[in-house]
Amino acid sequence: MKLISPATRENIAIAFTAIRSQMLRTVLTVSIIAIGIMALVAMITATEAIENKLNDEFSRLGSNTFSIFSANSRSRGGRHGQREKTVENLSYEEAREFTSQFSVDGFVSISANAAFASVVKYGSEKTNPNVNLIGCDPDYLELSGFKLASGRNFSEAEIQRGENVVILGADVIEKIMKDVSDPINK
Repeated sequence: MKLISPATRENIAIAFTAIRSQMLRTVLTVSIIAIGIMALVAMITATEAIENKLNDEFSRLGSNTFSIFSANSRSRGGRHGQREKTVENLSYEEAREFTSQFSVDGFVSISANAAFASVVKYGSEKTNPNVNLIGCDPDYLELSGFKLASGRNFSEAEIQRGENVVILGADVIEKIMKDVSDPINK
């Protein structure tokens, strides 16, 4: 029993003859198809990688995160010769009242940008005047997606007593502690 009929064999032979007679055209066509498929796979892979990176970054914040800002905490200039509307700042007591009345199960944090151009000093070392100083409560780190490399978070007792405690970022520690072998015991 024959698997391929004589007519099919002849058609295959004619196809190979045509391919051999037009070798340059065949190679170019196959190359273009291969490059097109590779480019498509590369674009799909790059798109998925970007999407995964964005999803990972936003998932740190949580799906139900929102922020309330005092109107004066955002710098906006007047537009088209109009004077900007002035609004009262949101007070700490108003923020605390909101957090106590927030009835949804979840974290609520209060934070305030104290300064955008601070200098941190330790001994004779100091940083450039570009350190952002934020006043916050213990839930701020988790809601902002920050993780502590070492040390501990603020305690509620420290917040209530208004103690002078600080959490330093890694870049600040690197700058001011570069010559100190054990900063805790110094």
